[in-house]
Amino acid sequence: MKKDVFLEEARLGARSEAIVRYDEVPHLSTLPPRFRGFSLTDLAHVVMLAETGILRRDRAAKLLGGLLEVYEMGAARFPFDPRTGSYLVQIEHYLEAKLGADIAGRIQTGRSRNDQDASADRIFLRDLLLEVTGDALALLATTLAKARAHAGTVMPGYTHLQHAQPWTFGHYLMRQASILERDVQRLAAAYARTNLGVLGGAANAGTSWPLDRRR
Repeated sequence: MKKDVFLEEARLGARSEAIVRYDEVPHLSTLPPRFRGFSLTDLAHVVMLAETGILRRDRAAKLLGGLLEVYEMGAARFPFDPRTGSYLVQIEHYLEAKLGADIAGRIQTGRSRNDQDASADRIFLRDLLLEVTGDALALLATTLAKARAHAGTVMPGYTHLQHAQPWTFGHYLMRQASILERDVQRLAAAYARTNLGVLGGAANAGTSWPLDRRR
């Protein structure tokens, strides 16, 4: 019978229950928000392997079928086993039980746990950036609308806690809108830097497989 080999397991010793309890379980508890990123990374990688001819299309079809099941389950329904390790290993074990080791093992062709983790993190952060940017744009739109409504509402300006030149409340709000606009620009720049593919970097120095990294 095939024996499972885990990343943190000693070559000549049994897997430490202390590692499972104090390392794997706490680590896995932080990962559910990144589950979507892992699933999308797997799906994109298999599609690329099939399109480049690295993976036969019949095998890719089986993998994609299993991966779509994983994606639809989501973190809430996926059968996690804390003894198995990270999401990458968890998903591969799930596919192995459904499709066999020969098919499931091919999902790792041309990639490492390292670049997959980085890809999943980028997808997670990209989603957060889109959410924050959307909220910032909504606040900016509201601020501009209020500024327009109060274009003629006179109020005193302040400097050193004293009344200064008169201006309007609309003018003050336009100042706040300018600050928000710069924040949105920074978020857009952060998104552009985050929305870059890192698959193909593998564990350290790349891979000899002819990957299409732009796909």
